[in-house]
Amino acid sequence: MQEKTLEVLEFEKILEKLKTYARSELVKKEISKIKPKNNIKEIKDELDKTKAMEKVIVQNGNIDIFGLYDLKEIIAYVRKKGILEPFELLKVLDLLRLSNYLKEYGENIENPYIKDLFDRISTNDFIKDEIERSIISEDEIADNASANLRSIRKKMGKKEAEIKNKLAFYISSPKFDESLQEKVVSIRDGRYVLPVKTNKKSVLNGIIHDRSQSGNTLFIEPNAIVE
Repeated sequence: MQEKTLEVLEFEKILEKLKTYARSELVKKEISKIKPKNNIKEIKDELDKTKAMEKVIVQNGNIDIFGLYDLKEIIAYVRKKGILEPFELLKVLDLLRLSNYLKEYGENIENPYIKDLFDRISTNDFIKDEIERSIISEDEIADNASANLRSIRKKMGKKEAEIKNKLAFYISSPKFDESLQEKVVSIRDGRYVLPVKTNKKSVLNGIIHDRSQSGNTLFIEPNAIVE
């Protein structure tokens, strides 16, 4: 069909309207590629398939397409032995959940052509279960994701407790009453620091991470907790 004819028929507007019903960018891209057919046999065949799908939906209910992402980049990255971030794994999980849902939906379909479409959908419960077990959110991995991670986090917890105990000593000890501007612990650049009076910095040896605007206070990480 000539481009001029498509323009007169406002075919692009039809595609744009159709895109509003798409549930993912992946489907929208495919809709953009649609071109009218001019072979009567192909047209009748497509209409028959559409009618068959409509009948399935009437009998079995609407299909709720969720979690449909274009994973081509993720797959290519994994093939290069790349390690996925939690938010990427959650996209994979959504797709695996969708696959299970569609597989179950297709179990009662009688039409051979439509049933074959659903039968060809792949599922992987092992990967789905592992992601569900290991990923808590887009930026958090569960402690039990692996034995090594659990062990590392346990050691980190102990070190964190040691650091806080040492900081508590500085705050509670009368020895540092005159040196501290306030008896509080702050964080600068991800490090625990104490607010030390500038003229008393020699009393508390450590790394200076920041200073107040007035210049009267230095935020020092004591050497005792640096390591």
